[in-house]
Amino acid sequence: MRVFFYLLALSLYMIYFILCVSFYQNYVGSFYEMVMKFSFALLIIAELTDFHYTLSDWLGIALIAVVMLATFYLSSDVWGRPLLWILLFAFGARHIEFKKIARWALFLSTVLFLFIVLSSVTGKIPDYLDTVTHPGVTRHYLGFLYCLFPPTVLFNIEALYYYLRKDRLHWSELVLGLALAYLFYKLCDARLNFILNALMILGIFVVRYRQKWPKAFHKVFSKIAAVLPWLFILCAVFSIALSFGYNPHISWMAKIDTALGGRLRMGRLGFKRYGFSAFGQNIAMLGNGLSGSGLRGRGEYFYLDCLYVRFLLEYGVVFSALLLTIFTVAAYRLLHQKKYSLLVILSVLAIHAVVDDLILLPYYNTFLLIIFYADVLPVNQWWERFVWKRTKRITETCNTFLS
Repeated sequence: MRVFFYLLALSLYMIYFILCVSFYQNYVGSFYEMVMKFSFALLIIAELTDFHYTLSDWLGIALIAVVMLATFYLSSDVWGRPLLWILLFAFGARHIEFKKIARWALFLSTVLFLFIVLSSVTGKIPDYLDTVTHPGVTRHYLGFLYCLFPPTVLFNIEALYYYLRKDRLHWSELVLGLALAYLFYKLCDARLNFILNALMILGIFVVRYRQKWPKAFHKVFSKIAAVLPWLFILCAVFSIALSFGYNPHISWMAKIDTALGGRLRMGRLGFKRYGFSAFGQNIAMLGNGLSGSGLRGRGEYFYLDCLYVRFLLEYGVVFSALLLTIFTVAAYRLLHQKKYSLLVILSVLAIHAVVDDLILLPYYNTFLLIIFYADVLPVNQWWERFVWKRTKRITETCNTFLS
């Protein structure tokens, strides 16, 4: 029953939000609060079907409670904070095999993606054409409210597919995935998204066929793999440091900013306007996305695409450090368990976060849900090994001394 209620909650959440980032928003947008409350209720029911908690479970509950309190303090829209839903769905997933969640998320995402794109092709909803943001280039929105939404959904679909196929994956499937990514790059002008998709495909190809390569390659592979768990921290430091110290008059900084589509400049503006604090603040942003009516927001453009900068400003130093630690530990555990396919996907997502904040949303990035799994974050084992045994030993020593 736990699996049924959890997948029902995840389905409701994904269907609603993926439709809401398309021109179907006009039809479903008014159900926002009802969907959020019902999804939350289903997650609670899923928990009550198997009420047996360990130390790590109670720590997870404590973390969710702190995030909820911080959310209430910072925003009147408690349901609209992505971090809360990441923790809720990740916590609910901890006793469910991730493959089951991945299969269902792959099915839902693919069906919704095809439904929206085909609806735009057949004229059921608009395929908005943007010729303004990038002069000389036509960007298709393909039924979505922004041109980068379709490639991001496609990235998640492909990542889920590669993860589930693993050792059964054939090189022709990777070629097809690359061709699809290239098609949406040309339609949507999603250059950075295509590069990251190609990088993921390259990494998956290397992992899949590494046994057929010369022995010398395996040493190189091991050295590169050892660096991957640290990518979340390295990318965060890179993004935050360059954004904070960005100076357009320094040529190499200006070149990096151009390559990243102006993200350093926006990050610097964010630091000037808001600074950063321990537990975050509300950030008012206006991007190039459309409303459900096809209208662009009026006012000065200000949007933090870099997830690391946005998270630091919006959620603060404490939550940023906590999330970076969790994902670094998770990646390190995957390395030692030799789950290289999942490690490659997480590593590309770490780089993806430099240029795209959308991967903080569970309906764009299903892999966020692994963080509470016992084999990824073994809190109970750590407690048993480093705290409980030592406490027991100290207690026995004290009792011996006193007697």
